[in-house]
Amino acid sequence: MSLPGIGAKVADCICLMSLDFTDSVPIDTHVLQLTAKLYADENPSFKMTKSSLTPKKYLEIGNFYRQKFRLHAGWAQTVLFCSDLRQISQDKVKNKNPD
Repeated sequence: MSLPGIGAKVADCICLMSLDFTDSVPIDTHVLQLTAKLYADENPSFKMTKSSLTPKKYLEIGNFYRQKFRLHAGWAQTVLFCSDLRQISQDKVKNKNPD
């Protein structure tokens, strides 16, 4: 089934946050970069290149999180994502107001 305007990430967000499919892993380019930063040593295919988020890479990253975090994969990715956003925000404040 497909719906106009609903891609893989939005579908996974709906499944995770509304339908309690806790192993659904929403992935965007930020999660792609975060996964490369955190897990490239475990999985060399995650090393950042100039590649974009292809359907194959989307599936590969989702499967990695499901293997690593099992039934909590979607929420684990969400916690990592939020933590990284917080760090980025703190870094911007530090750069804006150097001591």
